[in-house]
Amino acid sequence: MKENHFEYVDVGEGISLASMLQNVEFQTSEDVVFSVRPLTEDDPFAGADYGALAPDREEQYDYKLLSSNVYRVNYPKQEYNGLEVDWDDPIAVKINRSQVPESADQLFLVYNVISDENPGKLIIDLDDPYFLTSGDSLIAPAETDSDFMIVYRTQKISIR
Repeated sequence: MKENHFEYVDVGEGISLASMLQNVEFQTSEDVVFSVRPLTEDDPFAGADYGALAPDREEQYDYKLLSSNVYRVNYPKQEYNGLEVDWDDPIAVKINRSQVPESADQLFLVYNVISDENPGKLIIDLDDPYFLTSGDSLIAPAETDSDFMIVYRTQKISIR
């Protein structure tokens, strides 16, 4: 199925993936590396304060995990058409809107970056922070070879 100039392949979990490399298309789910693992208690994502993604709006929004799965995507080859795959060559992630609660007004890909300066801090890709709506789907570019979770945002109901 051609959409937004990408050829998507269904990988299960209500998710389809597409290559964002020029002249490279995934034909089957074997053309892309996709892994899913359940969130565990000792995982850096567990117990995270997803409201910290937008601390200035904590009173306005609630943030929740779309599922209790941690995802990872990657290209199976290091080179295509003579061009080396770079660490910042993303893979398009498409989620069917039916997988997302109706109350959600935004989806985020959230990564866990662990370094000496940044132990266990969650980050959002500020270059492409949101999923874009395309028909009955939501699409975002995912960094390769990095664990991520999908978080959705809902408006808090104010009681006066």
